[in-house]
Amino acid sequence: MSDTQKKHYLQSRLILLKAGITKAKKEGDYKRVHHFQEAITHVMEEMNRLPVQP
Repeated sequence: MSDTQKKHYLQSRLILLKAGITKAKKEGDYKRVHHFQEAITHVMEEMNRLPVQP
């Protein structure tokens, strides 16, 4: 997977994870909220490892 493809993949994951947090908060499932927050942190770390595009 190229860096550009990986970046798009990670951005898509972020959108889905944020939607998951919103849904879990509405349902009052804070264990799932915490799980999603950890996943977002992991995705952000992966994005930071990618080379900076001009």
